[in-house]
Amino acid sequence: DSRYSEFIAELAQNDIFREIVNISVSNEEKMYYEELVLRYLTLKNKGTRYSQANIQDYMDDYLESQCKEFDDTQIETDKTLFVNIMKILEKLKDENIFKLGKRYFTTSMYDAIMLSLSENTIDLEELNIEQLGKKIAILKEDDNFNKYVGSASSNPTSITNKVKIARKVLLDITE
Repeated sequence: DSRYSEFIAELAQNDIFREIVNISVSNEEKMYYEELVLRYLTLKNKGTRYSQANIQDYMDDYLESQCKEFDDTQIETDKTLFVNIMKILEKLKDENIFKLGKRYFTTSMYDAIMLSLSENTIDLEELNIEQLGKKIAILKEDDNFNKYVGSASSNPTSITNKVKIARKVLLDITE
């Protein structure tokens, strides 16, 4: 069933998402926007802990399972949440929201922000955008967070810890 792949492609076309992520043409040709949407949905819906050799295999397994068991309700929930997160990020008026250090886009910031804002205990409409912007700046400087950024930043422990730290800094949520 190709509907899930089409759903990912649809989210990857979101104008706000493309503007914020703003990848190179060569990465766009490699379907990096779609890969980022799949990464988000995989980590959001299956969790940040995985046993596969790498995150790519984990994402592939997730995609395969979703193509076999297409769930309209989950799709609508995920689409609404994704669009709402994009609306919030657009209000921040910061085109370098996912920048960390010298890199204009990092999956570390992407995972941390996207998964934190997907937290089902928060009401996105109640978020103070100005405060969120300040807290993202604080997160980028957080030594604890930055410990998990770098070469092994996509391993399950790093992703789990980054998201945990981000939820604490951005939303004051402790597990």
